[in-house]
Amino acid sequence: MSDLAKLKCLEWIARIPVGAPKPFFTIGDDGALGFEWEASGNYLFIQFDSRGGEAYFEGANGDQWETPLGAAESKITAALRVVAGL
Repeated sequence: MSDLAKLKCLEWIARIPVGAPKPFFTIGDDGALGFEWEASGNYLFIQFDSRGGEAYFEGANGDQWETPLGAAESKITAALRVVAGL
């Protein structure tokens, strides 16, 4: 598990909105860390690895995207709020 993966994971923990459901937490065989939420047909997966990480979102409305963590932080945060029902 890389120091960058740990750092990015901790940074994103601080961004989880109050009232959001607790995520399913994963540790991959390759040392990647991840958070996963699924609710009401919405799905968000955030992965933290030695390259920084990425996020994948699939909305109940058919919206679907994948992005590096640093490229669209506000988009990822908005997706988390959708999944959380906030």
